[in-house]
Amino acid sequence: MLIFRYSLLLVLSLTSFCGSGTAGIEVPVTQFDQARSGEFQSWVDRRDLLVMHHPWVPSATRGSCEATATVSLPSNLIPPIRLSLYQSDDYFNDFWRAKNDSWLGGDGFYGHRFKQVWVNDRLLWESDVADANAPQASANLDLEIPTEALEDGPFTVSLRVVDKVSSWVELASDTQHISTTETAAEKPGDPAKFWTHVYWGDVQILSGSEKTDVGLPPVQRRLRDQVKVHAGRPTEKPSIQPSHPFRLVCSSPLPKGGYPVRCGIPMPRFLEEEASHYRISQESGWVVHSQIENFTHPVDGWRRWVAVEFVARPGMEETEMK
Repeated sequence: MLIFRYSLLLVLSLTSFCGSGTAGIEVPVTQFDQARSGEFQSWVDRRDLLVMHHPWVPSATRGSCEATATVSLPSNLIPPIRLSLYQSDDYFNDFWRAKNDSWLGGDGFYGHRFKQVWVNDRLLWESDVADANAPQASANLDLEIPTEALEDGPFTVSLRVVDKVSSWVELASDTQHISTTETAAEKPGDPAKFWTHVYWGDVQILSGSEKTDVGLPPVQRRLRDQVKVHAGRPTEKPSIQPSHPFRLVCSSPLPKGGYPVRCGIPMPRFLEEEASHYRISQESGWVVHSQIENFTHPVDGWRRWVAVEFVARPGMEETEMK
């Protein structure tokens, strides 16, 4: 498995995706109580996704991360009652295998770490984090809740990531190759390290034939929604060049030498055409040395993108910028 061990997230002030509403009863991930053991960490990110993370360290058998919410339902719901949610992870174990003399390293773990969905004490769904990652593999689950779980009133929904087998234990399906350039961080004979992020969100209770609404990118929204948005946009260039805030987020401490960032930022079309007229600064006023270039022509008749490159330095792990 190839891993970028520094995860950077740019949070723009513009909304990229939206849904048209919720068909069922929403259970926000912020209402889940979180519990962790071993090296696991968990938090709710700025996309309203519940993140369960195991850092790049050896894992322990029965180490786990769990989030639990109690749900009460109205009495007029039509069976079957279903639990709908989004889940995904950033771990894959595909067909690629490093050769013994390769400078490129890789680890492969099957049968160690699992994602689970529970209702009360019933396991409704389970999958290895090394599950399918093909484009056609759906990240949405629609699980029928057994009627027995609903008979006693409120019930609990639990989202879990559990290590059934430690990475110290080598299974027959495991692979590990330490690259010729990584021996300072990992040496032959060291216990295998197992990094993963698992994401949960859009938790809903559906009844009868209800279906969940899937968020759509802007280009797929209905025309009348686009017209409403366009009507509220400015059409003339302001006398004062506005600033556009965004946030740089890194889940781990940045290395001493910094970490390169390249991203696209949407800009209103009436702003200066030359990207050289822009600059990036922190909220404190300190200017970030960067390269900015025009990226595309106006998109959807209103905005265009500029490409921004800069080096994120230690201390910028969570920084307001503009």
